[in-house]
Amino acid sequence: QKYVSVQTDKNKIEMFKVIGRGAQFIEDAKYKLTYTSNKGSKAMINFCDFDANFEHIFLVADNCIIQKRPVCNLNTVVQSIQLQENVKGSLFRNFRLSADGKFCVLGGGFDKKYFFVIDIVNGKQTRLLSKLDSTYVPCFIN
Repeated sequence: QKYVSVQTDKNKIEMFKVIGRGAQFIEDAKYKLTYTSNKGSKAMINFCDFDANFEHIFLVADNCIIQKRPVCNLNTVVQSIQLQENVKGSLFRNFRLSADGKFCVLGGGFDKKYFFVIDIVNGKQTRLLSKLDSTYVPCFIN
């Protein structure tokens, strides 16, 4: 079964079944994620990505935390990594996972001269400085 994942609100991600050749989509309530935090109504999902087997979804939330959640139980957090420094939100895809899901890279955003490479397994963060004024759209070349 193929699905489309859509962020439908600042703190919600929903998945829709693709019917036929993609002419119809049906919401699947079991794949609805609502992010909550101590920020209350200001809680926000900044970025998300899935591992290669679509077993986990990874969120960057509130500009300061990465969460790993199983797709089979989206409202359960199995790992949480507090970022060393807040990143800025962006319309660009500033968060990417490596093909094996063991690392991620996160651009700092507007007016941030760095990006992070994060060892998800060990929670280790490496901050890399750039000569650019802002850092956007990092990716792994696997």
